[in-house]
Amino acid sequence: MDPTEIVAVPRISDSHVAFLRSEQGYLSEHIRMADQKATAMLAISLGALGYLFSKGRYADIFRLHPAQWALTHPLELVSVLLLLIGLGTALLVLLPRFRKSPNGLIFWEAVARHGSGQNYLTAVSALSSSQLAEHICDHCMAAANVASHKYRLLRVCFWTAPFGALLGVMTTLFR
Repeated sequence: MDPTEIVAVPRISDSHVAFLRSEQGYLSEHIRMADQKATAMLAISLGALGYLFSKGRYADIFRLHPAQWALTHPLELVSVLLLLIGLGTALLVLLPRFRKSPNGLIFWEAVARHGSGQNYLTAVSALSSSQLAEHICDHCMAAANVASHKYRLLRVCFWTAPFGALLGVMTTLFR
């Protein structure tokens, strides 16, 4: 783009700002729900693993050579592997992102980079409503990417942990 070109700045109304704030809240709530679901799946996975390993035979899948396994040992191994995958993906949902926080005015690290409340106030008040709306849009995009990543991992967790727990309970019943 030619630096001398004038770029039209969209006019931002109160309804636009209200929509962006609503979207911000929606995305934050879904990120919070993903973390709550991951915590529940973590508890289910840990509880199921604890229960299964409290049964002495489950430890046999790691102590015995596969040639010595009972008929249920391969299923017990699959159960443990599914539960470990569920546990791992739940932990990945809960772990914070290690990517650098975006610059701007909304993310907590970006706010802290201003050094003082006065510096932050100066930065905010120097911007037009269109520029502030752009910062909200940037925050919404970053939050949407975080939510998308968390829910992609949760789908794996929701398919592995419950099936691993169910398979584990079934193998303890059919010994």
